[in-house]
Amino acid sequence: MKDSASETGGARVSITDVAQAAQVSIKTVSRVLRGEMHVAAATRAAVEKAARELGYLPDLSARNLKSSVPSVVGLLRAVGSDGQAPRSGHEYMMCLQIGAMQACQELDFGLMVLPVQTDPQAALRELTHRYRTRQVGGFVVPSQIGDLGGVLEALDAESIPYAAINPADLQRASRWVVADERQAVRAMIRHLLAKGHQRVALVRSDLSARVSAEREAGYRAALEDAGLPVDPALIFPAEGLTFDHGRRCGHRLLAQADSPTAVFAVNDELAAGVIAAAHERGLELPRELSVVGYDDLDLARKLWPDLTTVHQPIEQLGETAARQVIAALHPLRWVDRQPATQVVLPCEVVLRGSVATPALRHATR
Repeated sequence: MKDSASETGGARVSITDVAQAAQVSIKTVSRVLRGEMHVAAATRAAVEKAARELGYLPDLSARNLKSSVPSVVGLLRAVGSDGQAPRSGHEYMMCLQIGAMQACQELDFGLMVLPVQTDPQAALRELTHRYRTRQVGGFVVPSQIGDLGGVLEALDAESIPYAAINPADLQRASRWVVADERQAVRAMIRHLLAKGHQRVALVRSDLSARVSAEREAGYRAALEDAGLPVDPALIFPAEGLTFDHGRRCGHRLLAQADSPTAVFAVNDELAAGVIAAAHERGLELPRELSVVGYDDLDLARKLWPDLTTVHQPIEQLGETAARQVIAALHPLRWVDRQPATQVVLPCEVVLRGSVATPALRHATR
């Protein structure tokens, strides 16, 4: 860290002054100012407080020196071993990118979208290479990469700044931003129950992902709040998160002798598949079946009936994560705009046309 700063009362405030005021070494001050991870919280707070009170400002020209931090944030995009991204999830990733770009543009950073294989060792090699060759200063890590075994721990061990989006285990992540999945789904199921639905099915995905586990927890909590049992026969694990997976699941659940009057699917793609299956079986929606989803993708407005769903603040997730990374890289530059290292964003229920009071249906379809 270059030993330069502002002028206060005619005297230069140096990194040495900050070290003396905080009663730490110059090296420790340098580590804090570079945003390195393995510094005790109390020590980091003391250094940042001393720097602010003294009016110390790192020399921005140091960004051009070899020791400076690259002013680029890497947004990770999961790809297969062939380097191709899956067909599903494009809109989600685009919204994350838009949010991250907004933060980077405001704070004079670049944004690089990086394809990363979903093999843990390959992912770690790629991230370490990008960081050590100074292509990026830190990473925004969506759950598809962050939930790979050992990835977040390895980034911490290498003192590589990152912010995780919706990680499965919040204790494993140094910085994270999540959506309040549980409370949003709880509100959605309460809405269905208030409409008179008693048999509400859940179409879910792999519970190893935080979002799926939290959404199922919200479903269960709402039923418990209403004094209703959780019927295992109404929980349908999908093999994936796409339209086709939802369509197959929809046919399975509607083939039951006592099929549900409403379905909550853990994302809009699955909900769209359930709606398709219901149309194929001759059901009148929403009179004979109510369907709700989660995410509020553009798809939700284009279905018939248009989909009641939970709006997930995807762009805000990307923006917050990018700000967290930038704050870790330059903890003093935007003191008044630094986000917390742990952020929970609210979601909201969006009411459209896919929910109605339940009606009697034919015994067989």
